[in-house]
Amino acid sequence: MVNNYQVGGSLNVNASTYVTRQADSELYEAMLGREFCYVFNCRQMGKSSLRVRVKNRLEQQGYACVSLDMTNIGSQIVTPMQWYKSIASELWRGLNLIGKVKFKTWWKSESGISPVKQLEQFISNVILPEIAAKQVYIFIDEIDSVLSLNFSTDDFFALIRYFYNQRAETSALNRLTFALFGVATPSDLISDRTRTPFNIGTAIELTGFSREEAKPLIAGLEDSFSNSQVVLQEILNWTGGQPFLTQKLCKLVIEAVAEASMTITPGKEANWVAQLISEQIIHDWESQDEPEHLKTIRDRLLQDEQKASRLLGCVKQIHEQGFIDSDQSIEQKYLLLSNLVTKQGSQILFRNPIYQQIFNLSWVEQQLDKLRPYGREIDQWLKSESKDTSRLLRGKSLQQAQAWASKHDLSLADYQFINASQAQEQEKIRRDLELERLQEVEARLIKERQLAKLQRFFLRAMSLAFLATLGLSSAVYWNYRQSKVKQVEAHIASAESLFKSDRYFDSVIEAIKAKKVAATVNKIDSELKFKSSLALQQAVYNLAEKNTFSGHQDIVLGVGYSPNGRLIASGSSDTTIKIWQRNGKLLQTIEGHKDTVQDVTFSPDGQTIASGSEDRTIKFWNRNGKLLRTIDAHEGTVNRLAYSPDGKMLASASEDKTVRLWNQNGKPLKTLVGHQSGVMAVAFSEDGKLLATGDRNGELRLWKVTGEVIRTIDAYNSPLRGVDFSPDGKKLVTGGDDNFVKLWQPDGKLIRVFDRYNAPVTGVKFSPDGKLIGTTSWDGTIKIWNPIGTLHYNSPGQ
Repeated sequence: MVNNYQVGGSLNVNASTYVTRQADSELYEAMLGREFCYVFNCRQMGKSSLRVRVKNRLEQQGYACVSLDMTNIGSQIVTPMQWYKSIASELWRGLNLIGKVKFKTWWKSESGISPVKQLEQFISNVILPEIAAKQVYIFIDEIDSVLSLNFSTDDFFALIRYFYNQRAETSALNRLTFALFGVATPSDLISDRTRTPFNIGTAIELTGFSREEAKPLIAGLEDSFSNSQVVLQEILNWTGGQPFLTQKLCKLVIEAVAEASMTITPGKEANWVAQLISEQIIHDWESQDEPEHLKTIRDRLLQDEQKASRLLGCVKQIHEQGFIDSDQSIEQKYLLLSNLVTKQGSQILFRNPIYQQIFNLSWVEQQLDKLRPYGREIDQWLKSESKDTSRLLRGKSLQQAQAWASKHDLSLADYQFINASQAQEQEKIRRDLELERLQEVEARLIKERQLAKLQRFFLRAMSLAFLATLGLSSAVYWNYRQSKVKQVEAHIASAESLFKSDRYFDSVIEAIKAKKVAATVNKIDSELKFKSSLALQQAVYNLAEKNTFSGHQDIVLGVGYSPNGRLIASGSSDTTIKIWQRNGKLLQTIEGHKDTVQDVTFSPDGQTIASGSEDRTIKFWNRNGKLLRTIDAHEGTVNRLAYSPDGKMLASASEDKTVRLWNQNGKPLKTLVGHQSGVMAVAFSEDGKLLATGDRNGELRLWKVTGEVIRTIDAYNSPLRGVDFSPDGKKLVTGGDDNFVKLWQPDGKLIRVFDRYNAPVTGVKFSPDGKLIGTTSWDGTIKIWNPIGTLHYNSPGQ
């Protein structure tokens, strides 16, 4: 009896148990078409075996192919120079250039340039000329191991993107094609937010074995079972077609039959396979997990303590509901890479019954209890549908939970539980203070009654009663007002906490709540109102910068919110615009642009949405997503849009170095010409008569809306990203990539340079009264300054 099933490792090109899937033909055809490809999936799904097969097919066609295993190149102690040299050396060996090129001599001769440039020159000037008659395919496996190096590899992936983008200008690069394999997502490859993301290539989806695809496995079962097809189907029912588990079970069933010298009675296959799985895989699984597979899933879930709580929260939901709706969130992407779950349509569910039984609800709750210091309390609170307030945290327990939460990436349920505990604690403090004041009033009345004479008592009592009533009314009003103020402060704190935990959409919702409550309080502190506005600005801006809107198929570049805060619009590289409720519910997907949507903005009355795109157009939509009109606006990408305060004029800033003004019906009014580089920032003055613009060279220009240049200021030596007028129009504030905030007079005189940030300044804003200046940055802080340059407020925890 021959057992050819292989458990773990890459199958060789002639393996009889290799299962050909749709991904085989998709990857082969895409690479023949010279498409850059990536196969990103969880471990032990057959990525390496797929790579071996496709590489062999291409080699059979006479093409030059080389595979790089990145675990064999990098380590935690390697230097960037050694790492890039090792990659070049592997290419040199793998493409059989040993006798043609003296590698060490060549590499030494180019030592005056950066390592990534040396690699680029080696591929362009050595590999491609030496293999002039062939297509060159470079397969890069275990790409995720690159992400843990102790230096940035952004330049490496930027180089691969460069080879792809340069095909239009350098014909030789059309003969060069890459394929990447690993446990990662494209967004993981370039971590620097200021650089263009890794947005090229064709994704190849790798799924489990279907019943039809798995037929080659039957041959190995036929000598052991009279009804081998039924046995294979039972195996697939348990594994869900997961390649590693399917191969392992096929091997196990053959070994079990041989060891026991038994024959399985027809019709008993299902029970026998189930019992075998229970005994040899599920029972005491940690000791039987050889080669390691289930432990890999466990470690993927738990290895990052800051993310583990959110991942386990998702798994718990799937246990309780049977599935969760796919929303493309970060935690769902990590969960899919664990191998525990799979996506079917719009739902995420367990990949197979084996995983579901091993990582069961009891296991999940045990792990959550180990992670969270308030595990039992939140479980009971959630079971009561968030109604059992006795389970909420108080005093020292709440303080400990808050300290723990500040260092971990929590699920929405955790945030709701802690916020509810905070709210209850604040309400208790308010009630205690009110009771204390009432007791003081009552004590004073009693003392007065004891000291007063009977004849004067009634008059005095009535006077005191009137004063007490007045005082109590004032106290009640004061307490009400203070309660509202504390609500605003709590929402702002929650928004900042969520922001620092990368939950940007939830941060927007909390910031909107802060603004809504602030609007209900008469004469509320203007500084508190300003803080709530800055919290909202920071969260909305970073939704775009960090691309956290779930639902888009590519990065998000522009975000705008309606004046009343009820709607949010997002524009993406997937060419769509999406309209959301402030609770995160997607209302509308708008299609119409032919290229990346760079910016979206609401008109001041909230009835119109304007969008600018790389397709060089501006489109106007009503708030329900109906297209109103399209303008062929510019000769380059439309970077930014801004409405005048009265909504009668729209300004558009473009890579074609111009700013154009339009009326509310999209008719051209004026073109402002003079910038020497792409325009990135634009703002109207409060009276709508002036316009400020900033470009990639750091130049600030001040214009009249009639098109006349008032002044040109060399503000920065790097891109200028933010600009705003003071309410009286007598000052300008700017922020840019050199990390400085600067205050100017309209005549070009620099008034003040504020303390330097540690990252580019992304947004600047005057308070409505002009007495404060708010700024936001990629370092995640909100700062509020006095115009004299002193720091008035800094978001906590930074």
